[in-house]
Amino acid sequence: MMTGSLDSCEQWLLKQADRHLRRGRPDDWAHTLRALRYGRALLQEEKGDPEIVITALALHDLGWSRVDYSDFVQAPPEKKKETRSLKEHMTQGALLAREILEATLFPEDRRERVLRIIACHDDPEAVLALAEPEALLVMEADRLDRFGPESLARYRKMFGENYLREGRSFLLEGAKLWFRTPTAKRMLQEMLDQAGKLNAGPKVA
Repeated sequence: MMTGSLDSCEQWLLKQADRHLRRGRPDDWAHTLRALRYGRALLQEEKGDPEIVITALALHDLGWSRVDYSDFVQAPPEKKKETRSLKEHMTQGALLAREILEATLFPEDRRERVLRIIACHDDPEAVLALAEPEALLVMEADRLDRFGPESLARYRKMFGENYLREGRSFLLEGAKLWFRTPTAKRMLQEMLDQAGKLNAGPKVA
């Protein structure tokens, strides 16, 4: 059961998530660890319930293990949000997360908050409609990992060499919607400056 400190709970959650994440998309396990790192950094400066944010991030991409994501891989960057598998992985992820959390002492009301976030985390409009700081921080942490060097290498492997050239404008335009907190905007700009690859577009303000 999930009890004790937040750190110990996170490790327990990752242990439960491991078998699903390793059956999902390539490197979903490593992506989850990076998203958690970004989430912890955001929580140092932004308001939000750490237990909700960390729990949702640890479990947010479980659903990829239950869907055929070939349509997602094949879709161009601007069309990936419309694919069946993108939507289905959120639904399936919430179901898997429910199974895991129901085996714990996690209070029901807090469990439902986590599941709501997982069920919409890749739909920015739905996340913003929740008007919950935790949902926003989960989305920001998840999407910050679209810009780091590890993910750029992952995208080349998953989508092909042309992805970054085709998707650069989409990513930079999407950043205006995805990142709302000052901390996330600053972190993103630091990543763009460091990479020196996607920084041809306007700065994120």
